[in-house]
Amino acid sequence: MNPKFETFDKWGAGYYAVSIGVDGLEACKQYIIDQDVHHRGEDFMAEMEWFAHYHGLTWYQDDWE
Repeated sequence: MNPKFETFDKWGAGYYAVSIGVDGLEACKQYIIDQDVHHRGEDFMAEMEWFAHYHGLTWYQDDWE
């Protein structure tokens, strides 16, 4: 448990981190606010693959198996 968030018990076993620039801050905030909508239709892997392609990154399925 994280001592700063003692009542929050939804932490996952792993983590994912990414950085953004100041120009992406508002879009990031809105994504967090609306994340329940974003996660309704796709599973995690489908979302990660979409994210990679959307941002012009190469998707390596073998890295996730």
